[in-house]
Amino acid sequence: MLTNIKLEDLIDINVLQEIQDIFAKSTGVAAVTVNYEGKPVTKPSNFTCFCTELRENPKWRDKCYKCDAYGGIQSLINREPHIYKCHAGLYDFSVPIVIDNNYVGAILGGQAKLIDEDECDEKTGIFGKLSKWSGEKLTKYYNSIEEKKFEDVEAA
Repeated sequence: MLTNIKLEDLIDINVLQEIQDIFAKSTGVAAVTVNYEGKPVTKPSNFTCFCTELRENPKWRDKCYKCDAYGGIQSLINREPHIYKCHAGLYDFSVPIVIDNNYVGAILGGQAKLIDEDECDEKTGIFGKLSKWSGEKLTKYYNSIEEKKFEDVEAA
């Protein structure tokens, strides 16, 4: 069930930020905690330069928030972590935050390119159509993202 309960009213965001930062550093994935609308309640941890730059543009940032909301809802529906391809072509995962049967947000991680992408698309979801982002800077940042195995994203 969706609710009007705000995550930041229930959890000390500073403590959550610390936990998220440690998680991102230890797993080597990006992480952020969002409300049920996909809007961040924490600062990004270990975000790629690509995603940081993409979110500077309000058009792409809105798509990122919608992807994050999608991931959270899918993990809520499935009652387990959900791995999906975001609008920019990277793989993310979401874990729902449910308090007293109320969905209040999700913890998201990933921003990975997959070595074994062709094999694992059937195991994952996808958020709508892929965006047609472009630009020299974004291309450079995208190409610098380290590829991971699906099992590494799944393990995180």
